[in-house]
Amino acid sequence: WAERGNAIVDHPAIGGVKLDRRSAKESIAHGMTKDKAQALWLAPDILRRSVLIGSAPDTAGKNLHWFTVAAPVRIGDREFYGIAVVKRSENRQGMYLHEEFT
Repeated sequence: WAERGNAIVDHPAIGGVKLDRRSAKESIAHGMTKDKAQALWLAPDILRRSVLIGSAPDTAGKNLHWFTVAAPVRIGDREFYGIAVVKRSENRQGMYLHEEFT
């Protein structure tokens, strides 16, 4: 992601999404596999090419909104669907890579 692990990727439906160290940490915190580690490098492409598959306000009463996006990705000779969760708050719209499915 960008030169220092910090980028804003424009998603056609939800706007700019921040990719930074926090995005990487949250992705890892939700479980890590070899395929997910490789898919994490593809996060900008996943965001750019993804479709919005879900959207919901936070149910805990916080001023947040959650979006779920998915896009096909290729890792080596295998095809996956990368699924990312985008969290929008008052001062940040960031993502974590939730999972990759074959």
